[in-house]
Amino acid sequence: MNPSGPDAAARPQLPRGPTSPADDLPQGPVSKPGPSDLPARSSVIQPHYNDLMRIFGIDPGSVRTGYGCVSCAGSKLHSIGYGAIETNPRGEKRSFPERLERIHSELRRLILDFEPEVVAVEEVFYAVNVKTALKLGHARGVILLAAAESHLPIFEYSPLEIKKSVVGYGRADKGQVQLMVKTLLNLGKEPQPEDAADALAVAICHGLNGGPQRNSSGTWRTHGAQFQRSRKRFKRS
Repeated sequence: MNPSGPDAAARPQLPRGPTSPADDLPQGPVSKPGPSDLPARSSVIQPHYNDLMRIFGIDPGSVRTGYGCVSCAGSKLHSIGYGAIETNPRGEKRSFPERLERIHSELRRLILDFEPEVVAVEEVFYAVNVKTALKLGHARGVILLAAAESHLPIFEYSPLEIKKSVVGYGRADKGQVQLMVKTLLNLGKEPQPEDAADALAVAICHGLNGGPQRNSSGTWRTHGAQFQRSRKRFKRS
C-alpha cells in the first residue's frame, strides 16, 4: 500500500518509543582520549539536563584538588560529574610550580567541559603548619585564577557553612559529609575520593544558599556570553 497521496499529510504520526539520552548523541566512531587528555580519577560527565543552574564546586588542595558539578533546579539537586585532580599522577614527582600548573590547566579544561554558570570554592581556615598553609594558599590562587579567566561568578564558603548546609551540623566529620552528599544527590554509592565529596558539598551549599544571585538571569546571561568568548579563545590557544 502506497503511503503517499492527498491523505498522507493528515495521517497522524505514531509516537516513537521511549528514548534515552544516548539517542541524542552523535553516531559513528569516537576517538579514545589518551591518558594525558583526562584528569586523574575523573567521573563520567552525565548528559546535559534542562537545569536551572550548574554549579562547579572545588575543594582546594596542593596534592589533590577535588571537583564536582551539580545541577540545581529549585530544591532538586543532581550530580553531573565529579572527581579529583592528582598533581602527581601515576606516582610522578613533580615540582611544586608544575603541580600548580596542572591544577590550573585541568580546571580550565573541566570548566569548559561541564559548562557551569557559577563556581563555588571552599575557603581554607585551618592548616597543619605554616608551610602547608602557604601551599594551600598558592593552590587556591591558581584555582581562583582559572575560574576568573572563564568569566564566571565565584563564591566562597567556609567549611563550617558547608557542613551546616549539607549535614545540618557545622562540626560534622568527612564520613557524615560523604553520606549526606550521597543522599542529597541520590547517588548509588558514597562519592570517592573524599576530596570529590567535599567539592560536591561546596556546590550543594551554594545551591541551597545561593541567595538572590540564583535568580539574576540577566547577570548570568552576561557571564554566559563572556564564557563562550573565553571558550573560543582558549580553544585557539
